[in-house]
Amino acid sequence: MDYRSSAIVPALLLLATTAMAQEFKARPADAPQVDRPKAFSANGLAFNYPGNWSEISHEPVDGSSCYSAYLEADKAEFEVLNLDAHVVACQNADAPVPREYVDYLVTATQAEDGGEYDRTEVLSREYGKHELLAAHYRSKAEQTGPFYGQHLVMVGSATCGEGWTCYAYTQNLQANEPMAGKAVALILDTVKYAPTNE
Repeated sequence: MDYRSSAIVPALLLLATTAMAQEFKARPADAPQVDRPKAFSANGLAFNYPGNWSEISHEPVDGSSCYSAYLEADKAEFEVLNLDAHVVACQNADAPVPREYVDYLVTATQAEDGGEYDRTEVLSREYGKHELLAAHYRSKAEQTGPFYGQHLVMVGSATCGEGWTCYAYTQNLQANEPMAGKAVALILDTVKYAPTNE
């Protein structure tokens, strides 16, 4: 067996991987097409969402009165950062205030990731007629790019039916905050919920 040949292969793979890493440049998600929205409607939950996003799933939330839908921004290129949003309708009796929801989502996300993070800063952001809460926190781990490790949790809420509150939120990266805010505001502008027996 020619050990010189077998040693060449890993070296070539390393060179190729290094070249790909140098060429790969992540960029934020595309601007949401809020002027050409799509319509979501299922089980009494209805809202508009950006035209360049897609519906992924919708289902009841276990152990509560809530119902949720999950959306993702379309990606034309691999380099584009992922962006998504959840829409959740809850009876007012089960509905936390937005700050409580932000704190819950930040704690749950950090516990799931298992990393170490700097102090969380919660800011108020205005998108259209909606005041959204944006939580920023940074991972202490070494990152491979300029956007990674700078985390975002953004939450907004609106009355969406008699006795119901609807939330739209994202757990993402700070680089996507402007795009996330516009998408969340569109959802909150139009969201309605009237539960059915479907």
